[in-house]
Amino acid sequence: MARLTCVIIQEGSTISIVIDEGLPVYELKKAIKAKRPNNLKDVDAARLHLFLAKDGDAWLGASSEVARQLQNGEIPDAIKTLQ
Repeated sequence: MARLTCVIIQEGSTISIVIDEGLPVYELKKAIKAKRPNNLKDVDAARLHLFLAKDGDAWLGASSEVARQLQNGEIPDAIKTLQ
C-alpha cells in the first residue's frame, strides 16, 4: 500500500489517498474522485490529469514552495509548464 498526498489545483486543497501500489492509475483517479464527489461531479475520473510532484529526483515535500503555492490555490510556473 502507498499513501499519496494529492493536490486539487482548482480547490487549493490536499487529500490523502491510500492505494495498493500494483493498481493501475485509473484506480487512483477513481479514488481521488471518490474523495471529492461534489467538487468533481462533472468530471470523469478518466479525464483527471495527474502529475508527479518531483523536483529532479526528489519528491516535493509538503513544506516546499510549490506545495505552499498549490495549497493557496495558486498555480506555480513549474505546474503551468505541465498543463
